[in-house]
Amino acid sequence: MEARQAIEKINAEFSDAYNRGDAAAISAAYVEDGAVLAPDEPAVRGRRAIEGTFQEAIKGVGGRASIETVEVVAAGDIAYQWANYSLKSGKIPVAGKFVEVYSRQADGSWKIRLTIFNTDHPLSGGN
Repeated sequence: MEARQAIEKINAEFSDAYNRGDAAAISAAYVEDGAVLAPDEPAVRGRRAIEGTFQEAIKGVGGRASIETVEVVAAGDIAYQWANYSLKSGKIPVAGKFVEVYSRQADGSWKIRLTIFNTDHPLSGGN
């Protein structure tokens, strides 16, 4: 599967998992020693820690997640994604952007190595 197709599939699975409240499914998209760099927080490394981070986000922010892919570039076994996200109708509706670095695995699948994100501003009207 091409990198863009695989990454867009991961995005759809992320949104579905977030909307179900399934932080374990979200963390499964990461390599074992993956990392998340969230604003105003220490770096989080490893699937177990990533799962905890997303579980807290689901509980604290809530809402319905959606992701819009802006750009995917792949070179060999490494790819990156720039995308926009929104969490609508939650406790704190927000929109933002993120960059992720992916590694192609031995089986040809892609896994997230690193995510860095930040928010733009709260969405108007709580939508």
